[in-house]
Amino acid sequence: MKPNILLIASSIHKHGNSQIALEYAEKGAKEKGVETDWIILNEYFFEDGSRKEDVSELIDKVKKADGIIWGSPVYFGAWTSLAQEFYEILKEKEISLYPKPVSFVVVGAKRNGGQETTITFASWDLMELGACVVNDGYPISQFGGTCMAGPIGAIEHDEYGKLMCFNVGKRVAETAMILRAGNTDEVSENDISIIHWPLKGEFSRCRACVQCPDPELHERGDDYKCKFADDDMSGLHRELVSANVIIPERYDLRFHERTRYLRRDNYRLTYHVVYILEPRQIPLFMKHNCILARKNSGNYARLVVSGRKKVKPEVQIYEPVGHEENPYVGK
Repeated sequence: MKPNILLIASSIHKHGNSQIALEYAEKGAKEKGVETDWIILNEYFFEDGSRKEDVSELIDKVKKADGIIWGSPVYFGAWTSLAQEFYEILKEKEISLYPKPVSFVVVGAKRNGGQETTITFASWDLMELGACVVNDGYPISQFGGTCMAGPIGAIEHDEYGKLMCFNVGKRVAETAMILRAGNTDEVSENDISIIHWPLKGEFSRCRACVQCPDPELHERGDDYKCKFADDDMSGLHRELVSANVIIPERYDLRFHERTRYLRRDNYRLTYHVVYILEPRQIPLFMKHNCILARKNSGNYARLVVSGRKKVKPEVQIYEPVGHEENPYVGK
């Protein structure tokens, strides 16, 4: 039986921009060979604030889903009241979203219209229910599907946003396939490597070099590919790339900036599980293509380790979008 990816549309409008964005995500998911299902919240939650009493059908769909893609327009940097009320129902009924990957497609009237804050806060809420969160993966590898559209239908002109939505579908489908193929009984807790982030040490500030990772180090075959060879990061590199679970104990931006070479080296932390302790950690690790979780991080790691032996993930290839056209970066 194929994995089932559930798409949740949260707009009050019939077939609004966020639902159209979800349709592009559905195309990406189906490219991976999964089944899809839909929840259209405006069929249950109405403009006057009322809703249907019986939402058991929606609950059943959530329970049966192997992965979820949640779509919403942005209202003041957050998802809609429909989305929030449905989330509260899931929380009240103690619906577990473990072990389901979740990602988001959100639409704002401007490119920077609150899409990223919406995804950050929604991720925090759904991780509370046991879900893990993934982003859109390469080549953009940002927060998910962040789209720009004003009037209904205008999203069709946002090629950049539609690409991210398509890739969200692929990423959620692939992650669902890996988690479903995984088996915690096949990997013991002792086989899981845990690293506490940031590690102790003296770290230089990232220079944001134009050529990162260092091409000369590539040619020599070095695994550590940052020009800073004289700080403690070089000695800690192997621990970072080999860890299955990352626990960020404090918010250290100098250390995080120094991991930029890991992202640019074809996303070396892809599918590493991160135990999220506070919302502002979400953007840091989401852009590394990690799996984010607030609960069951150890079990997620065991599922990923087991599942990746059976489902070969798509190779993540870094493309320096934005940097290659900026002659001042790194000067």
